[in-house]
Order: sequence, then structure tokens, then C-alpha cells
Amino acid sequence: DGKVLKVQFLRHGDDSREELEEQRFNMYAAKFTARHLPVPTEVVINLGDRGAKGSGDGSESIFVREVSPVLCELPVINKELVGQKARFAYANSEDGNQQVTEFLKSVAKIDLITGEYKVKNFGPDRYADEPVFVKRKGATEEDDGYLLTYVYDTKSKTAEVVILDAKQIDQDQAIATIRLNQ
Repeated sequence: DGKVLKVQFLRHGDDSREELEEQRFNMYAAKFTARHLPVPTEVVINLGDRGAKGSGDGSESIFVREVSPVLCELPVINKELVGQKARFAYANSEDGNQQVTEFLKSVAKIDLITGEYKVKNFGPDRYADEPVFVKRKGATEEDDGYLLTYVYDTKSKTAEVVILDAKQIDQDQAIATIRLNQ
């Protein structure tokens, strides 16, 4: 039986490295566009009947697919699944319509199997940072937990930690919002 290796990662478009680095130098001042952001991508490598050496019979193959069209950065999964197959990833993202207006003002929950995604938008002039997944006590499902993210308001220069239900991040109300003193 052949060996199959699956790798998931974020894939950037054809922008130059210098332009990408310039945009990331100061993320709060960056003017992101859709071409600056990657999409979740999967590479499936079929090593054929003889594993890593290859069989030489043509059964080896490489297949690349876009997992989801959501434009995003800094993806995370349930940390108990690192190095294993995970169904869900969470990332800071555009607002769900493939339009980026200066800031990554949302977080997304991405189904890595179907490519479907849900987005929680934090509003204009607000920047959502890398989310953190925290498993709920007694959880039996991969996405049973909380999603925490730091949200910075560029107009008022204030910040907060927003806690969402990781199963349903697109709900109108957060579970909790913790305002931070500056």
C-alpha cells in the first residue's frame, strides 16, 4: 500500500518578497490588499508503492489544492492536534468577501476538509491579531472551546481581548470582552 503525505500551509501569490516584508514591518500601519495575503493550501504527495524511494512505476504523484478562498494570516489549530490531522483552523482574516480594507479586522474559522469558513468581523478601524484556541473543560469535539484574540482600535488607540465560542465564531455577541488599559 502506498504512502500519502498531506501538508497544509498558507500560500502567497506572486508578490515580491520585498513588498511582503515591507507590509509586515508595521502591521498596524500597513495597507493590505488581497494580493498581500495568502490562502490555505494543501499539498498531497503520493509516494507510490515503495514509499520515499518511489516505485518508478508512475504511481507517485503530487496534487496541490486551495483549501479555502479566505484571505488570512497566522493560522492556529487546537494545540492537541499539532502534527495530526485537524479539521478546523482559526486565523486573522479579511472580512469574508475577499476584500481587504487596510486592516485584517476579522478572525475566521476554516473547515480544512470542505473549505467552508465563518468570519467574525470586529468593525472598521479595528485590527484583529493572531487568535488563540483554548479547549473547553470536558470537550469531546475538536472545536469545542474558546477563541481569544487581541483587537486594537486604531482610531481610539485602545485594545481589548475578545473571547468567542470557537464552534460559532460568527455570533453577534462575544462570550466576553476584556478592555485593556494602555
